[in-house]
Amino acid sequence: MYTKRVVACLVLISGLFIIIFAAAKMHYIDQKVCTKCGVCVEECPEAAIEVIEKDGEEIHVINQEKCTQCGVCIDVCPEGAILAGDAKSKAKDDKKQ
Repeated sequence: MYTKRVVACLVLISGLFIIIFAAAKMHYIDQKVCTKCGVCVEECPEAAIEVIEKDGEEIHVINQEKCTQCGVCIDVCPEGAILAGDAKSKAKDDKKQ
């Protein structure tokens, strides 16, 4: 359910097609910042944000199989709790410092 997506591109070089793979940036919800207001759940055009129970608490998660990386959730989140994958990596780097 939460697998990384891979984007493939065809490139024509000297008459040869070459396939280039790149990992897509995945959105995620920072559970420490999320207030569970539900705006993202209501506004997501792909219904990719789900409410699940974890450790007796309801949390919001992004179903990566449904998410199209449109960014609507990032724009509508009043707390700024939804970030792109590169931001998650940056947050991990910041914690190391």
